[in-house]
Amino acid sequence: MLCWAVGARLPAQDSKRDEAQASFQSKVNLVLVPVVVRNSKGDPVGSLTRDNFRLFDSGKLQTITSFSRMSHRLIGNSGIAGRPSNTSSAGAATLAEKETPADGAAPRYLIYLFDDINTRFADMAHLRAAAARHFQKPLNTNDRIAIYSLSGRLSSEFTHDPQQLQKEVEQLRWRPEVGHGGTQCPDVSYYVADLIVNRNDAQALAALTRHTEDCAHVPQWSAEPIAKASALRELNIGAQDNAVVLATLRRAIKRLSRMEGQRIIILSSAGFVIRTPEVSRSLERVLEMAARDGVVINGLSPRGTIMAEETENVAEEKGAVLRPPSQDSPAEKWKMYREQSADANADLVKYLVESTGGVFFHNNGNLDLGFARTANAPEYSYLLGFSPDASKMDGSFHRLKVRLQNVKGDRVEARNGYYATPEARSSNDLAADEIEDAVFARNLRHDIPVVLQDGYSKQNGSNSATVNIVAKVGISGLHLQKQGDQSDDTFRAVAALFDASGAYVAGSAHTVTLKLSKQNLAELSAQPDPGITLRWAFPVQTGSYLMRLVIRETSGGAFTAINHPLVVQ
Repeated sequence: MLCWAVGARLPAQDSKRDEAQASFQSKVNLVLVPVVVRNSKGDPVGSLTRDNFRLFDSGKLQTITSFSRMSHRLIGNSGIAGRPSNTSSAGAATLAEKETPADGAAPRYLIYLFDDINTRFADMAHLRAAAARHFQKPLNTNDRIAIYSLSGRLSSEFTHDPQQLQKEVEQLRWRPEVGHGGTQCPDVSYYVADLIVNRNDAQALAALTRHTEDCAHVPQWSAEPIAKASALRELNIGAQDNAVVLATLRRAIKRLSRMEGQRIIILSSAGFVIRTPEVSRSLERVLEMAARDGVVINGLSPRGTIMAEETENVAEEKGAVLRPPSQDSPAEKWKMYREQSADANADLVKYLVESTGGVFFHNNGNLDLGFARTANAPEYSYLLGFSPDASKMDGSFHRLKVRLQNVKGDRVEARNGYYATPEARSSNDLAADEIEDAVFARNLRHDIPVVLQDGYSKQNGSNSATVNIVAKVGISGLHLQKQGDQSDDTFRAVAALFDASGAYVAGSAHTVTLKLSKQNLAELSAQPDPGITLRWAFPVQTGSYLMRLVIRETSGGAFTAINHPLVVQ
């Protein structure tokens, strides 16, 4: 029997972890939990010890096997800022203390990460202006700053030059995915799309249908199919957005991990939504990296207070004076879903911040103040570590709770959970990291022979097109494993498109599992050009693109990476 299974999903586009990080993850079953404790005034508390903390995993008290108190001040030669200053351990890996530079001042490395995918046009204009004003002020002597954008269009190196930073910030624009954005009708969010498509929420569909009737000026019977199609489109776009967001966060953490000193990411974003378990696990890997490398994520929401478009009185739409709709009307429900969507977006940024011991500036339109506050990490934080019971590493999500003992009036901000991934799966995670990192690289490799064809189709007069990619993967470069009378192998193939500026546009992956009987293998090998044919299709706009194809064999380690230019006219 000849069979192979192909499963498609968006690549997580992670950065490859270095060998030290891989060793840490595979050899030490340690969950790290960053914690910030604040007093009644909101100031961080830095005088607590291990005995003041109680850590619960799914309601069960855990033994804290490693404990670090971290100072994020620019301090003298007692310890580098952002590193553990008082680490102790009981049978677990410890985080080594470092010496500060001879001049006694610890450097700070900051990546300002601007969300140009989910920040709307008007908000981006305010954010860009505030950032430009922020970089007009003198920088601290030991500060080094880089500017990134979530879409990948901006990715500068660390600099101490304010003028260079202002030039980078001036390039910020709202850059939604193709077919996405506030000018669309209907303007459906990923949160609402998930409710409709994945959770069969009839009320959400009714609310979106009503919104479609209003914006498209069509009757209900015509609006509902449009609403369903728009929700499905947004769900696909949202999944791509999630992949890009997490990939950029990982690359920023990886970049900071090489720097000695205080490490801060300032994420300027109205937020985004993650709804699938697979992407949630990728998010947890981001938090693990941040905890391990001492990276603090601060959040700044450009939305200020609640946006007018989400709280407008729906009774005054189109300038008409109408009776206020009932609480259960589709129009009022649509307003409710938009508000829920905005809250869900902000909740994820808050989760990133609290899980890394950062600062979250939101519900405040003073972005100048926001940049000033988020440019610093909390003065003190703690890093707790514990080793879960191996028998409980079942891949499920475990809730974490950190409580204080013998301390009154203080509140705790901490990572609230993790995915209990079995150790045996860590090698698979590392393999996924490797191929996803290769997608964003530009190097070439040809271990596995591939015949590649690409092209596009479009209607006359339209700026929209579909890029079609066909790859025939030759079996001669694979390392088939003998299993009795059967030959098995697995490989992963990722195709991705980047625009002329190098920003990620779209991508997806096929995982191919081969199970070839002796007869099937002989028949396949006898063909003139034996191989497995894979296909991809991506919606794009006219323009110039770079197509990147990466294939990685799971067991044999064979690797192929191809770059191919493509112009859609």
